[in-house]
Amino acid sequence: MLNLDRQQTSVFVILISIIVVLTGILVINNGGLLGNRQESSVKFIKDEGEVEKFEKIFEEDEVSNGKENLAKIKVYITGAIKYPGVIEVEEGSRLIDVIELAGGMLEDADNNRINLALKVQDEGMYLIPKIGEEIDIIDSAGEVPQDTDKININKATQQELETLYGIGPAKSKAIIDYREENGPFKQIEDLKKVSGIGEKTFEKIRDSITVK
Repeated sequence: MLNLDRQQTSVFVILISIIVVLTGILVINNGGLLGNRQESSVKFIKDEGEVEKFEKIFEEDEVSNGKENLAKIKVYITGAIKYPGVIEVEEGSRLIDVIELAGGMLEDADNNRINLALKVQDEGMYLIPKIGEEIDIIDSAGEVPQDTDKININKATQQELETLYGIGPAKSKAIIDYREENGPFKQIEDLKKVSGIGEKTFEKIRDSITVK
């Protein structure tokens, strides 16, 4: 053991006390600094996560809006095609897209007489001719001109009637049932007598129908 007098002992105690105090101060400061660093890191990670979250939501909204803006149209395709009839496609589609949805052309189809790159129009009728087939009403695109493309509501099949704007399976069947029960329509305005066909529907299709 150390042999210390009273004065040396007092000095020794004071030195020990100073060391203890300084050590405590350093520990407290380091702890605060570490805490601040941890808090800053946590905040940064949190903020970065929020940014990624908002970026993801924004990207999803863009994709969603893109899909919602794609309008649908209906066209009628007939002739040398596997499944002729009314086809629903996205607005801006080409004739080749409609042909593919209709099962493709038959082997005897004359694809040299039609424009496969043509953009199809809502309510349009497109005819795929056979090789050597003579067709009076046809243009270079394969589309029947609209001014001569009127549906005879006294003779049209249910499928043909469904090419008219706003006429679905139920209304087309009602038209056929009406003319079978009451005889042929005498004028196009008589179509409004059919159940389910009102003034608004008639006005939209009056230029596309005939009784002759």
